[in-house]
Amino acid sequence: MPDVKLFPADRQRFWLLLPLSMYLLLSGLYMWAVPVGEAPDEPGHMRCIEQVAIENRLPQMVSTTDESIDWWLRENLLSDYMCYHMPAYYLLSGQIVRSISTVTGISPHFEYPPILADYAGEGPLFIHPPRESFGQLQQPLTLISLRILSILLGLTVLGSTFVVARRLFPEQLFIAVLAVTLIAGWPQFLFISRGITNDVLATAVAALILALLTNIGNPKRFFWLALLSSLALLTKLTVAFTVGIVLLVWLLEWIVYADKRRQYGQMLLIIGGVWLATGLLMRLNPTIWANLQFSFSDFTGGASGSTSPAYWQQVYLWTIRSGWAWFGWLSVAAPLAHAMVWWFSLEITAILGIYGILKRPLSPQTKLLLLTLAAWAAAILVSYIQVTANRWQPQFRFALAVLPVLTTLSAAGVLNWFRQRPRLQTGIVLAFAVLLMGYNLWLITAVVLPAYA
Repeated sequence: MPDVKLFPADRQRFWLLLPLSMYLLLSGLYMWAVPVGEAPDEPGHMRCIEQVAIENRLPQMVSTTDESIDWWLRENLLSDYMCYHMPAYYLLSGQIVRSISTVTGISPHFEYPPILADYAGEGPLFIHPPRESFGQLQQPLTLISLRILSILLGLTVLGSTFVVARRLFPEQLFIAVLAVTLIAGWPQFLFISRGITNDVLATAVAALILALLTNIGNPKRFFWLALLSSLALLTKLTVAFTVGIVLLVWLLEWIVYADKRRQYGQMLLIIGGVWLATGLLMRLNPTIWANLQFSFSDFTGGASGSTSPAYWQQVYLWTIRSGWAWFGWLSVAAPLAHAMVWWFSLEITAILGIYGILKRPLSPQTKLLLLTLAAWAAAILVSYIQVTANRWQPQFRFALAVLPVLTTLSAAGVLNWFRQRPRLQTGIVLAFAVLLMGYNLWLITAVVLPAYA
């Protein structure tokens, strides 16, 4: 695998403006179309953010959910239960809210609207007043700023995808462009990327780690990998697998690059020092340590019925739906057939992409890169299975960090057959962009807006 110049010097680099502009436009439209509070656990996350913004301290799980009443009642939705998560996202968001509140005088507390008394699992959960104007967002600047933060963090996933595709296919720029386009037009990713949730920071940090891991043979990057994997651990346990992947890749490269073992040894000392400091921080801070223990126990439990085939059949169906377009509190969805077609197409083209890679001669660097990507995808799969075996929560948002690998392979499966026909590749990329843009506009106008009218 030769050294890769990620951004070509010719005009082809401007093709990247296509998925970037599409992502920013569509995520902005979803921010406008989906009312405040209509996303999983958003009010609970806001409670933790407000603890930081108002009291200027780490969020704490002061109250928890009442399992004797429905989960969607106000007492549960607005409890401090979500504050058992690791604190990085809440610290970042809380300081943003605190700063905006100080400058503008806007209250750092947001009072969510009343909940529908007859909520039955479909449509809106909250009672939303009609818009006073077409462009009204119906939420204060504090919440809008957090949504903009989420959209910007989503850009890291697009960037990671571009890097992965360029490292794996350095001679085929349009594979990278198509891979990024697939994510830029992915409805569920767009929905999550305008949300107020720690998943956006967890996915962004994981994406940065993946992008760095693809720079095979560069021992100096392990300093940044140690820092980012520590940040991942301080953000959410669903991305704690990154610690193991960083250590695995270090070991593989230490074995393969015998002439650089001294450098890799020095990096191991640095990695150990960073991780030791992170461990001491978590152990010596009572709030973080209590949250870590609660998170770990919550992450390693066992859901009722999780040993039955019927349970995992439902997990599969929910994952398919929540991995395409299942919005709100899993209460507003595109037709299941659309999700099935999308995932079937993605899986077939990804298999074709893998086949195309294995057909060509592979350098030792490329083999290491493929092994890294395979370990990454496998770790996410194991983590996702652990989450869904622990409790009934099969939502694809916990596996969003796999998208750079998945879309790169899918794009390769589509375009590898036309590598000698650049004009046709251009047409295919444009066709996918138009198709995804059109589908999202249909989804917003025909599904989302009527559901929340």
